[in-house]
Amino acid sequence: MNTPTLSAFTMTELLDTSTLAAMRETLGEEMCRELIERFLERLNARHRRMSQSLARKDRCDLAEAAHAMKGAASTMGCIGLACIATVLECQAHSASLETLYSHIEELTLLSEQTQRMLVQQGYICSLHA
Repeated sequence: MNTPTLSAFTMTELLDTSTLAAMRETLGEEMCRELIERFLERLNARHRRMSQSLARKDRCDLAEAAHAMKGAASTMGCIGLACIATVLECQAHSASLETLYSHIEELTLLSEQTQRMLVQQGYICSLHA
């Protein structure tokens, strides 16, 4: 199975704007913003969990956290994040630690790019630490 890599993405491929637009239309702007902000808080927590799991060499926990991130990111229209989470989940048990660390670095960059794009598109007001 071929897994996607970060290099395959452009900034316009970070977000599924049709998913985000449908959320905004269905839930209203305020509720949509709140959901995205909660997602970003959880994203940061999941990211920390994955980094800590990798540091402990706990591949099972890494795969579980990546799986959770994949689902949440897909639901929120953050397709780039969902894709790198899929890579981490699929490779958690088989890839070298060096490769997994590289994917975590990619996740960090992709998370920052996604958050900037969400601000630029008006889905959230500011970046989340």
